[in-house]
Amino acid sequence: MNLNFGDMKVELPVGRILLIGVIALLILGIIFALGLVTMSQSLEFLIKGYGYLGIFIASFFGSTIFVPFAIEFLLPPLSLSLDPITMVIIASLGSMSGTWVNYGLGFIGSEIIKKKIEYEKMEHAKHIMNKYGWFGLFIILILPFPLPVDPITIVPGIAKMNFLEFSIVVFVGKFVKYSIYLEIFSLILRILHI
Repeated sequence: MNLNFGDMKVELPVGRILLIGVIALLILGIIFALGLVTMSQSLEFLIKGYGYLGIFIASFFGSTIFVPFAIEFLLPPLSLSLDPITMVIIASLGSMSGTWVNYGLGFIGSEIIKKKIEYEKMEHAKHIMNKYGWFGLFIILILPFPLPVDPITIVPGIAKMNFLEFSIVVFVGKFVKYSIYLEIFSLILRILHI
């Protein structure tokens, strides 16, 4: 990308800038993860201590490949003290933002990833992404897996899925998944008369 400042032209290496941004996020993720471990703080403490901001931060980092964890198990008990709809929206936005890191790694790092992963596995993942597209990604994101599925969001980046489409699918998928968990929790409370 070229920027013009009157007589002076500056060429910016966009790929390099994106890579530096991803590396910076990686470093922040590691610092965040180490801080949680060394200070013996749990995600629940982070969320309770910082409220909606804590939910956003935890959702963001939980959706990256660097510190993957399933935040949906923490949301139901928090819905007793925070507005559930606001919480689901913020958690979905945080998760969507975290998956942007994964998408970016797949998008700009696909050549590096191709060197690390067997060609057949890479092509199989791209084939599945191209075959099922946004619908396949949506289904994966809403399934109630006990483990985080967010690292799979590298594949749309490798397959060069449209970024806006990717973002919408992730947000809606997370919103649906978190809403289902909260509704099940609410139903259990009603059954138990709590």
